Amino acid sequence: MADVISMEEIREIASRASIDPSPVDLDSIRLPPGKDFGIKSEDDDLHQEDSLEYDFRFANIIVVDNLPVVPWEKFEKLEGVVRKIYSQIGVIKEDGLWIPVDPETQKTLGYCFIEYNTPQEAELAREKTNGYKLDRAHIFAMNMFDDFDRFMKVPDEWAPPETKPYTPGENLQQWLTDEKARDQFVICAGSETEVLWNDARHLKCEPVYRRGFLWRPRPPSLLSPEKEEEIAKNLKKYSKKYEAEDQGVSMLLSEQDREKRKMLKDEWDNWVNEWKRLHEEEKLERERMRDGKASDEEEEYEAKEVEVLEELDVSEEVLSFGFGQE
Repeated sequence: MADVISMEEIREIASRASIDPSPVDLDSIRLPPGKDFGIKSEDDDLHQEDSLEYDFRFANIIVVDNLPVVPWEKFEKLEGVVRKIYSQIGVIKEDGLWIPVDPETQKTLGYCFIEYNTPQEAELAREKTNGYKLDRAHIFAMNMFDDFDRFMKVPDEWAPPETKPYTPGENLQQWLTDEKARDQFVICAGSETEVLWNDARHLKCEPVYRRGFLWRPRPPSLLSPEKEEEIAKNLKKYSKKYEAEDQGVSMLLSEQDREKRKMLKDEWDNWVNEWKRLHEEEKLERERMRDGKASDEEEEYEAKEVEVLEELDVSEEVLSFGFGQE
């Protein structure tokens, strides 16, 4: 590749060759296709394709499936119900709820997209509302938006998994394979622990495992010998002192435990009341979406009082009984 030269160098070379370069229009010179002679065009950067691979992530977007398919007249009601359910879990971005509509039928397609402020809110919404029953026929199925990208990357061709070589572990029941069908027993004596074969034909048992422990007579103390001697002489006084301290700590812990239990009970009661309130609101909202009808189940199992008039045919018949006759 030739070196790139400047206009000053071109003029200098032309002057040495007694050539006047001024009449030459350099802009009119056209190089053959594919031949740049090492001269990089300033327009190459504009036409060069960007080879960077952007990693788009939509971790804060969830997809709600199995929504009711409603006409355009009930679109706002459906949007209000969905927004009410999912705004309790996290903050939905402005214009973050999108329910697609079929342009031909003007009906919803049965799913929607919800964009939260953070991926944590989206993950929490997926966990809490997956399997949520809006009514008997509509049970939500939740997915993260990133899951679809992961599903699309699944290869069509199945590849067998890599078979790892088997590495046998320790056989903890090896003693069951003893040719003499002997049992094992353990003896702990002092600092020694032994596992032996139980063989009645031998006076001295055959050892299987032996281990010795070094027992420390007493743990190291942080007290000086003088302080230990003082405590030994005044043991009753120290006992009363520490018993009083222990009793005070125990009372403090008991009070804290009672406060904690009370706090947990209050939280539970608040949660139950909130759940009842939300359940009642959702029930009223479903009734409004069904034009005042409570639910399909109530229509199916509605008990109706029906008066039935049944006429019975009554007839009299005289039967003769002949006693003493064969």
